[in-house]
Amino acid sequence: MSQTGIGAEPGFEGFVEGTAEGIAWPRGGRRRGGGRELALRTPGGRVRVRYVDVPDSDAAVVLLGGIGGGFDSPGADLYGRLMHELPRRRLGVARVRFRDPADLDGSTDDMLAALGFLEQLGIARAAVAGHSLGAAVALRAAARSRTVAAVAMLSAQTFGTEDVARLHGRPLLVVHGTHDAVLPAAGSVDLWDRAAEPRELHLLAGAGHALAEADGAVHDLLLRWLDRWMSPGRGPG
Repeated sequence: MSQTGIGAEPGFEGFVEGTAEGIAWPRGGRRRGGGRELALRTPGGRVRVRYVDVPDSDAAVVLLGGIGGGFDSPGADLYGRLMHELPRRRLGVARVRFRDPADLDGSTDDMLAALGFLEQLGIARAAVAGHSLGAAVALRAAARSRTVAAVAMLSAQTFGTEDVARLHGRPLLVVHGTHDAVLPAAGSVDLWDRAAEPRELHLLAGAGHALAEADGAVHDLLLRWLDRWMSPGRGPG
């Protein structure tokens, strides 16, 4: 288990370093357009984040992978494509690399640190989309931060999802493949049953755990959902 834990007030403490394509991220955290990869200093160690900033926007989307680690993505590099597409919708976008993707508490700490970083940049509303373990992390982060305005759960694990009752009216999107041999779709059905409105459930016929067989459908579902709930100027709630 993580030494910081949920009760240890994990958070963003500052920048360690960060470069992308030879461009250094400013240590003071000033907002600039363009993508960066950087390391956040946290009580539990360094958390790596890839981020594309959209100046003058207070909304962002955070994309979380699963237990595979790294900057992994469901589908056919779904997250990589969204990194390019979401800024055109006036949404900043971040991908978080968990320090230890086998540690649910520690990964939640990493997500909360990333939220702290986004708040430093002026982000007031963030949608969080997570795959597999990342789906549980997204839900746990929402229960601990009102900056999280909406949660999307893709091929979600059921362990760590008891906080679904604490969304308090924030939108929930649940997507699962009917042929998931890793985490059965019944878990997402149960998750949706326990959630309050507004909520959506989509079971994708023939799709496995990575949702590669339904990559286009997942992509379109996410964009439509984000357009509905995270469009600029929507405001909280």
